[in-house]
Amino acid sequence: MKTTVVVVSWNTRELLLACLAALESHAPGVPVWVVDNASSDESAAAVAERFPAVRVIANVENVGFARANNQVLRQVTTSYAWLLNPDTEIRPGALEGLEAALDDHPNAAVAGSALFNPDESPQACSFPFPTPLGTWAEWLYLPAGLARRRDVLFKLAPRRTEGETDWVLGASLLVRKAAMEAVGLLDEGYFMYSEELDWCARFREAGWATRLALASEVVHHGGASTRQVPDQMLISLFRTRARFFRRHAPAWWFGPLMWVGAAWNAGYAKLRGIHAPTFAIARAISDTPPASGSLP
Repeated sequence: MKTTVVVVSWNTRELLLACLAALESHAPGVPVWVVDNASSDESAAAVAERFPAVRVIANVENVGFARANNQVLRQVTTSYAWLLNPDTEIRPGALEGLEAALDDHPNAAVAGSALFNPDESPQACSFPFPTPLGTWAEWLYLPAGLARRRDVLFKLAPRRTEGETDWVLGASLLVRKAAMEAVGLLDEGYFMYSEELDWCARFREAGWATRLALASEVVHHGGASTRQVPDQMLISLFRTRARFFRRHAPAWWFGPLMWVGAAWNAGYAKLRGIHAPTFAIARAISDTPPASGSLP
């Protein structure tokens, strides 16, 4: 075996068990670790009972996605590590497709899977690197017609083309151990969201590539953990994006511009009767500390 699987879970017991069952069926024998972030649904006990070969780390508190993955990544001895969300179910050949993408391209640090919704429709899985202005525009609540024009103008549409890309969604991500050793592990300053975006950017800056492997197909239910606390997760999404920009694309005007967007969104949400933590998002961005300090 040249790949170790890492699954980080928080209160997703049934989805987690389905994820592990798919791994057992379609990637038999691959070493699997589950890191449980202090779930209250007895996830860790259920995994230990149903899948005794899976190694379980049961954290006493929710330490976030990046730090939980790093708990295992520090111990990986295989050539590759496969970060897999607990709300995924791999299809036959998913692991082989990812491994081939890295085997065939020695300059690639990361390979991501082609993701599908449970209804078999394609899911966004590969994206261009974001910009501060593009992120602001993407956040604005707009009528459908204007939103489509905005997406074209700021090139916000996801990609689904085989080969090299900017970054891939962390729901199913294979990373090369040698690249991790050269660049560092996930930045634990990201509690949830944008950690894989930051990683792909750091790999790119160090001369490595990221690839999308369409031969690797994975069903992703999406948002199983985050929908439990939707407002907090939306705030976290933009806070981590601000952290990303402060490291990779500094723009002093991003915070003030988000306050302008918050005022617009608050008015639009009130008009349409939409609940949205608009000013909380702008405040979180303003309070985000610079992305400094050493990486794991």
